[in-house]
Amino acid sequence: MRLAVMRGAAAQRGDVLVTPLLLVGTSERVGSNWLSDTLAAWWGQYNEPLRQQLDATHPLSACNPAPVCLDELVDADLGPFGRHWLVTFAAGKYGPVRQVVKETNLFFAVEVLLRLLPDAPLVVASRSPLGVVSSFVRGDLYTRWDYPARYRQLHAMTAAPARRRPGHRDRAGAAGRAQHAVAGRRARPA
Repeated sequence: MRLAVMRGAAAQRGDVLVTPLLLVGTSERVGSNWLSDTLAAWWGQYNEPLRQQLDATHPLSACNPAPVCLDELVDADLGPFGRHWLVTFAAGKYGPVRQVVKETNLFFAVEVLLRLLPDAPLVVASRSPLGVVSSFVRGDLYTRWDYPARYRQLHAMTAAPARRRPGHRDRAGAAGRAQHAVAGRRARPA
């Protein structure tokens, strides 16, 4: 509704609201920073907003091991400023110039992003698993980035009851929609 009002007001001024671009990686070390930095010359950038702008306990945080589905959220889940952040985050990505929203790991954030920005085109950055592993080994990233905690988060998310897991209403889930987007179809929320 809010987006329709914004688009109507822009049209009355003779402007167009451009849909943001979602850039997600299949994992870290796939070149998403390089691509994001390249696009920064033309478009605004938002790097990992669901990880860096939200506390790990926030229900939409990419670091929360027990996230909730966007359509199950109530104002009480969000806290005093959470609803304001959520609305302004999503609405603020539409404007006269395209903006890029990048989340490094699609497993932890793409479901929320697809629901917040349902008409946004999706780019999935991937890399050979051997290249990813090689990069992790060279930089000792498994230890430096505390990947044991990341795998505990992954385990907690997949072991959570279906009603608490993103994508539970759609068997394909976020990863399935991302695969469809890679195949040339527009990713749409369930």
